[in-house]
Amino acid sequence: MLDSEVRTMIDKAINTLDDQRFTFDPVIPSTLAYTASVVGKAQKRHGHVIQLAIYKALLRQHPKITSWHNKRLTLSKANRQASLDLLVQFHDLRHLGYYEIKRGNSHHDSGKMRQIKRDLDEIREEFEKVTTTHNHTCSTHTIYFYGAGTIKGALSGDDLDAHFGVPVLQDVEDANDYFAQKFQATVNYL
Repeated sequence: MLDSEVRTMIDKAINTLDDQRFTFDPVIPSTLAYTASVVGKAQKRHGHVIQLAIYKALLRQHPKITSWHNKRLTLSKANRQASLDLLVQFHDLRHLGYYEIKRGNSHHDSGKMRQIKRDLDEIREEFEKVTTTHNHTCSTHTIYFYGAGTIKGALSGDDLDAHFGVPVLQDVEDANDYFAQKFQATVNYL
């Protein structure tokens, strides 16, 4: 069953796809540029839907964890803010896991891949400072939901249930189905 907050997020994301202005490309016909803009926005927003659906599934199904979604962390080494897609504290294991979540429907270029790896390393270093003083362990993970990722050892959507020990995948697939249905209706309308 689709979580109401996920449903609301999807409705808002789809309903505002054509609300924003964009710059026409001088070499691409305007109808194609408009279509590319709408599709690009939909793909980006879909990534956020996947993040929220995983978070809500964990909240609903796992009694021995605390999870946070879309939090900011100051990285002392880099003196900058990092956005945390998903942070999960496994109480029974005394473990803190950070998850960078991507759609994973295509590969990142080398610059983006370096940025993701750097962020994961810096976040892990910050967590190690805190967790070791509290006798906890920590880890960082990348989830490429559709499996087309560039970082070795990344999880895919098919790995989520086994990794978290509770059903997560079906909640995300329900969100994906609803998103696809709403998007298709909107594209037909546009």
